Amino acid sequence: MDRLARKLETARTLIPAPRIESRGEKVGLIYFGSSSECVPEARFLMEQKGLRTDTLQLRALPLHKEVDNFLKDHERLYVIEQNRDAQLAGILRMEKPEAATKLFSVLEYDGLPLTARHVAGEILTKEGKA
Repeated sequence: MDRLARKLETARTLIPAPRIESRGEKVGLIYFGSSSECVPEARFLMEQKGLRTDTLQLRALPLHKEVDNFLKDHERLYVIEQNRDAQLAGILRMEKPEAATKLFSVLEYDGLPLTARHVAGEILTKEGKA
């Protein structure tokens, strides 16, 4: 087990780092894969309603060490994914239990591509800005 633990920790330093765009906002968006396409437009739509966000695009697992700082630096974090079971949010809660209370899922799993309007609408509603 010690060997596997070392292997995992080594992997964290070798995988592609997440892409982070941080402007010091209170709200952060975490996303990956095909969810990436709608996030810039969703951010634009949210900014039109007065909600500015920072972003973290995950590019690999296990979680890179830079994820820790992003989780610590934000009051609320929206995990955007196209998965009924919110697997990424579950991974984040399991790996980083100290951030579990500020992680919120934004899900869409109807078989159609994720849209910026859906993402922005859900987040704006949860933020009380709809």
